[in-house]
Amino acid sequence: RGILNSATKFYAVGMSNGGAFSATIATFYNWQAAVSYCAQAPQLLMTTTTIPIQWCMAKYDNHPNVGQQGNADALVNHNTLVSRGICSNYFSNDHSPVYPERFMRSGTITQTKANNLFAEFQSHNLLDANNYLLYASDTIAARIAAAPLTFPVFLSLTLTEKIFVSTQVDAMYSAHQFYSDYNKKTLKFFDSLCDTVEFPTSVQEIGSQKPEIRLHPNPTSGDLNVEVSRELMGEEISITDLSGRILMKEKITSSNILLHLASGETNLSDGIYFVRVKNTVKRFIKE
Repeated sequence: RGILNSATKFYAVGMSNGGAFSATIATFYNWQAAVSYCAQAPQLLMTTTTIPIQWCMAKYDNHPNVGQQGNADALVNHNTLVSRGICSNYFSNDHSPVYPERFMRSGTITQTKANNLFAEFQSHNLLDANNYLLYASDTIAARIAAAPLTFPVFLSLTLTEKIFVSTQVDAMYSAHQFYSDYNKKTLKFFDSLCDTVEFPTSVQEIGSQKPEIRLHPNPTSGDLNVEVSRELMGEEISITDLSGRILMKEKITSSNILLHLASGETNLSDGIYFVRVKNTVKRFIKE
């Protein structure tokens, strides 16, 4: 119908099995990028793929094929990519507090029933003092099955509503469930393709503050100005190519650094490169 052509950009995003498949199919067809929710993706793929990949994992994932080991494997995959100069991000979604209105998202659970369901969860010690869930849905379901008469509100729900509540429980617990917390970051990842790349060694939390690095002009045909925040003084700044090879390295002695890219030993050819300081990498284009 003329909607797609050879210039059309393709991206892959998926949840669980679909997340693992997104990295594979994006590599196979050489698409622009891929994002995996709650799946670590094949580790062998990370040694060959050149596709930017972002992981959006669940901190308390309880799937037998993912879980805490899968979260750790995804972090290893992320670090493998960035060590090869492939842009990548890794996030781990934390749990969120329970509130009655969450259950009302079903469209059929009323405010009254939602309040009663919330109170029922509290009375059975399923929430902590700050109303965070202590268990995933499978554990709660087992408790309900063991003493059904003590959960009259939940049992009064329709089958569709029970399934909905279970998915909401897993989303709030940050178990193996799709969540929207990082959708904005996913869209930004697809849009900018790693203008900034993070190198976490553990879970990256929402709202964490990181030292700033700014590059200009970008693209550049000669010199590159690098502005760094004060806490990076004394650290090393380096330039690497797409293969991860270090092309230049020096110590930061000023908040404004001028890198000469078209002269001396550096003399970069046209292409994509990365400026790295500690655990943060910025991409730039030499043309």
